[in-house]
Amino acid sequence: LHRMRWIVRILITIAAILIAIPFAMDEAWPWMATALLLGVVWIVVPAHSYGWSSSLCLLGLTLLAGAAVLRTEQIAWVLPGVLAALAAWDLTALMERLDTTEAIRERTAYLRDHLLQLTAVLMAAWMLGLLALQITMPVSFLWTLGRVLLLVVGLSVVTRAARRTERDPL
Repeated sequence: LHRMRWIVRILITIAAILIAIPFAMDEAWPWMATALLLGVVWIVVPAHSYGWSSSLCLLGLTLLAGAAVLRTEQIAWVLPGVLAALAAWDLTALMERLDTTEAIRERTAYLRDHLLQLTAVLMAAWMLGLLALQITMPVSFLWTLGRVLLLVVGLSVVTRAARRTERDPL
């Protein structure tokens, strides 16, 4: 788990820097500083003592990424930044779950399965993001925010259903 904590810190650093770059290119220094500050807060505030801190920092970086795309149209920097933030958030939650798992065999199998699943999700998100670069459609920020909220709610329902099925297969 010690190595994983370092991986999470590196992912958070990459995410904050990649999301801050478009603001720096646009000379929007307060926005850039906010993105970097969120990364620092995420690294400094331990997620195990404040369970909401990683979720709040992920939300903040994601909203800043959306603002960066709307303001600068620099999605090439923002997409990998958001994916790195998502991976860091997921691995933070995984570390908290692994802390409660006692059997080493169960831990190793669970870790392997989760990392394979995370890799598949990140690859799919990367492909969809690249596909989205090819499609242009004029939309407002509120329209996009509404769609993202629907997507998050839908994913949480699917995740809960999958966990319920995992616990009780029949």
